[in-house]
Amino acid sequence: MANKKSTRKDNGTGTIVQRADGRYMGKIMMGYTPEGKPNCLYVYGKTEAEAKRKLKAKIQVYNDSRGIITESVSVKKWFTTWLENVMKPTLKPKSYEAKARCIEKFIIPKLGGIKVNEVTTEDIQGLINDLVEQGYSYSQIQKVYNTIGQRYRLAIQQQRATFNPTVGVHLPRQLKEKENNTVTALTKDEAKLLIKRAREKYENGTPIYPRGDLIVLLLQTGMRVGEALALQWSDINLEEKYISITKNLVTVKNEDKTKINPQTKKPFATTTIIQDTPKTSHSNRKIPI
Repeated sequence: MANKKSTRKDNGTGTIVQRADGRYMGKIMMGYTPEGKPNCLYVYGKTEAEAKRKLKAKIQVYNDSRGIITESVSVKKWFTTWLENVMKPTLKPKSYEAKARCIEKFIIPKLGGIKVNEVTTEDIQGLINDLVEQGYSYSQIQKVYNTIGQRYRLAIQQQRATFNPTVGVHLPRQLKEKENNTVTALTKDEAKLLIKRAREKYENGTPIYPRGDLIVLLLQTGMRVGEALALQWSDINLEEKYISITKNLVTVKNEDKTKINPQTKKPFATTTIIQDTPKTSHSNRKIPI
């Protein structure tokens, strides 16, 4: 793509070039790499002033970091590679699925086309503000913020980045306070009523709610649904009267395309698996009965 306009700036400030697509590119050579190749910094902006500002900031970061440059690849490629090579082998299936959804649904659509070394705090703040306007919860917005920060912190540790653009981003604290205020628990009377209804039977003795006892079990033990569904008889100690929580049943995206839904004749969208650990390490416990 041919350049339209080139403006030489003062020594040490680089060159600003207007591209054929209308954007402005800032460029400056900062010596040479150990291999003898030119060591160049690049930035892009919608206006000449924006490109100049970004280039000045990048030169400052470069000088402060003694020459370490963030990888010049797209955010989409950078996060996708990290997701597959680092996150997938180390996370539980459900956690991996949540991380993948966060990256693919929220981060890539907004930032995917930007180079990693060009992402600014303003870019991240803009993403956060968009999610607020779209009505997403504080917890979901925080996951997006944390995922971006986690990726950049790892890159800084590996000396592949010099700047974490999430630093200085403001999260919607008003949403956090609203969520905290909406958390409620059943009163004793409500709990008694729930147990009574869960155990109701028809005149012939058949339970009205086939899984009513499961509801009572969850209420009286505090187990998560996935923990209860993963229980086996070996987890129940009737002599010492306790239940061991050591695993968790989760629903995840079905990656096995050979599992066909007989009704739709297509692969199942989801599948259930039993994870050999509960949601967190602290969830391993014995519940007295």
